[in-house]
Amino acid sequence: MSLSFGSLSQEASKKLHAGGIVIYNFQDIMVKGIKMALDISNLTKKELIALRRKVDRAIESIDARTLDKARREARQLAQSYGVPLEDLIEAPKSSTKPGPKPKARASTKRGKVAPKYRDPANPNVTWSGRGRTPKWVSEALKRGASLADLAV
Repeated sequence: MSLSFGSLSQEASKKLHAGGIVIYNFQDIMVKGIKMALDISNLTKKELIALRRKVDRAIESIDARTLDKARREARQLAQSYGVPLEDLIEAPKSSTKPGPKPKARASTKRGKVAPKYRDPANPNVTWSGRGRTPKWVSEALKRGASLADLAV
């Protein structure tokens, strides 16, 4: 792989060469406070894959170090309170009775309901009393009928 650093001091360039990744001028990037440029346009697919693997390993290494540091700090904090870290992570086992169960959601789909009202002009047409008022009910009420008159 032929990557190289441009516009860097010799010392910085040697450090980066020693790390196995060498980058050349073009797109500006920052690595540990050192501004450099990256040109990967002339790399082969094999070289790009190798570079990606090195970058992935570097990221995994950083993640592992961060996780280790967080664990150490969490243990130290737990010790400062005199509490085992495991007790902080596990949910406390309560001796009291459990709280109320979450309410079940109301179903948006309702089952069929027996009809409460029938159209006097057409006995096959009915209405359960739910939802939008049918036109035949509205017209009957306008003519002076009551819902009791339309009841099944």
